[in-house]
Amino acid sequence: MTSEITFTKYKKRGAYHWQQISRSIFNFNAFVAARYQQIVLLIPKKKTQKILDIGCGDGVLAYLIYQHSKATITGLDYDKSSLEAAKKIFKAKKAKAKFISGSAYKLPFKTGSFDIVVSTEVIEHLSKTNKYLSEINRVVKSKGKVIITTPIKIYDIPEDKMHIQEFTSEELKKILMKYFKKVSIYTSHPLFLKKLYALSIFKLDRFYFEPFKWLINAWVLLTGINPFKLSIGKNTNQIAICSKPL
Repeated sequence: MTSEITFTKYKKRGAYHWQQISRSIFNFNAFVAARYQQIVLLIPKKKTQKILDIGCGDGVLAYLIYQHSKATITGLDYDKSSLEAAKKIFKAKKAKAKFISGSAYKLPFKTGSFDIVVSTEVIEHLSKTNKYLSEINRVVKSKGKVIITTPIKIYDIPEDKMHIQEFTSEELKKILMKYFKKVSIYTSHPLFLKKLYALSIFKLDRFYFEPFKWLINAWVLLTGINPFKLSIGKNTNQIAICSKPL
């Protein structure tokens, strides 16, 4: 198995996920925001539930889940710089969550600690997939829910150089069924729209001219309707909803 690649985006870009949910058409990221919206809608509005966000990064998704549910949120990541950013921003926003540095391969929690475990865009970065899923299986309650998102494998070689592996929906479901009795997978983020969104007409110094991205961003910010949540033709992102740990 290929060794894991050190994630350096937070050191280079800071708490960049917060920029991606801003109201600026230049910084907002409709592609990422659609995924956040899809996940949040899967979380019940129940204050008593305990939720774990594995690979929480700078805490954006944890914040959106907290806003939605007011549940007890715990975020875990191995990148300490991202966790410090998350703590600082949560404090400024007077939001509540606990952020812990730790490994997805050895979760520092008791068995059956969480009602919901969320892990977005993490599994593709990991070499020990079975260990990761085994730990999730262990810490989620017997009647709990697990939500995992990951890009859909389009090419034989991972599209992102930071990815160890990518999965088709069939491959993802097969490995998840080893640990959960029920797995449902939903796909979205059309490939043609992703390509259009990423299209840059030209570059001037550090500035990229991306008219289609700005147009889509403006549409989403003005209407609240995000086309990346659609499932049309070949899709590029998938959400797995798992329940009943084995």
